[in-house]
Amino acid sequence: MKTESSKNFDMDSEMNALTSNSNDKRKKISKRTTTIALENKAHEEKAKEPLKKLEGHRMAIREIAYSESFKILVSVGFDFKVMVWNPYWKDAIIKLDGHESPLVGVNCPKGLDCFITCDNKGVINVWNIKDYSCLQSFNVAGVNQVTSMRVVPKHRRLIVGSRIFKVYEYK
Repeated sequence: MKTESSKNFDMDSEMNALTSNSNDKRKKISKRTTTIALENKAHEEKAKEPLKKLEGHRMAIREIAYSESFKILVSVGFDFKVMVWNPYWKDAIIKLDGHESPLVGVNCPKGLDCFITCDNKGVINVWNIKDYSCLQSFNVAGVNQVTSMRVVPKHRRLIVGSRIFKVYEYK
């Protein structure tokens, strides 16, 4: 994909690098209040404006994830919404309901046709990445407030953080 800011910009490799390595000094995704600003920091002098702005959340965005296989971004935030984006388009593909409290995490596990979201009350939803239906929903037992959720694909584990860690195995 060619853009005004960078003639050799590759959205797939940029998204993968951005969502997997937050310490990358050349590029970043800015999680501004209700906007995801996609920026290319490789050409600092030309990066005065974001390459693209994805707007749709009513409240602050908490986390984003990128599916390299399906070429989508998924964002979650304090407005209880899960938004699915095509990074090449301006508008969201779909806005998903399924949580009744602020979201704390989203992951797109490699090799699976799903993405996983978690809210601060411990509700975890597993979504079909192809048709955006909810495949499974469950509660994390024994926690008051969940603060984070992460998938570890190598060990096929879902880890939920609160004052304690809960680890779930998946197939």
